[in-house]
Amino acid sequence: MDWRFFRNVLIKALVLFLALNLIFAAWNPAGLGKVSAYNHLFPGRSRFPFGENPTQAYNLSLFNLDAMFASHEIAAGPKPVDEYRVILVGDSSVWGTLLRPEETLAGRLNAAGLTLCDGRSLRVYNLGYQPYP
Repeated sequence: MDWRFFRNVLIKALVLFLALNLIFAAWNPAGLGKVSAYNHLFPGRSRFPFGENPTQAYNLSLFNLDAMFASHEIAAGPKPVDEYRVILVGDSSVWGTLLRPEETLAGRLNAAGLTLCDGRSLRVYNLGYQPYP
């Protein structure tokens, strides 16, 4: 094998990669942020994604609101008729910093299995988000 062959393949791959990225950036599909594997292949997230420690590989902070809502469990499908929805909005105290999802206010209220006087079940959704420093 000749090293020029590998160099040429690498250069062509890089040029093709850059060209496809420029074409994609120019096209900029508006609905792409609404596509998510959550609520289709995986269960929806009970909280918006937020990485508390960006130096660790498993952390993620997402800045696209469409993508954040598409991955949240509130977007799983149509609202059941017998469900009354409550949306919690707030900062890190609502989001549940240092808590597992079931330990947050929304998680505790959902675990209580509350129902309204008319028989509908109470379902609380956590839409809190961490403020940026």
